[in-house]
Amino acid sequence: MITTVGRDKLEKISADEINNLKKAGHISGISSFNVGERKLNFKPSIDIRGKRGDEALDILRRYIDDATMVSAAEVKILHGKGNGILKRLIRDYLDTMDVVKSYKDEHVDRGGAGITVVTLDL
Repeated sequence: MITTVGRDKLEKISADEINNLKKAGHISGISSFNVGERKLNFKPSIDIRGKRGDEALDILRRYIDDATMVSAAEVKILHGKGNGILKRLIRDYLDTMDVVKSYKDEHVDRGGAGITVVTLDL
């Protein structure tokens, strides 16, 4: 995410002020991320078998965000075959994402209809 803010809108605070704000409950925590670390920990496939629809879509959204951040060209989503409900839900969601170039079933020898291979448009 890129945000542009004017310098006049920024205010520097000390570490003591941050600690005081944390103690008062105004800040729940300060987080940062390291793209290099995320690249090292990123896996090119995800397993969402057995998840409920809303839970699966939330996991998928975060996974695609991470894949985009680390510039992964292709990812695999293991959803299982079953009745095909989770697969349909996932593919309907992928249709709404601008970063998704295409998707298809994995090769039959490697999981077939139980795995969706997603090509990202980076």
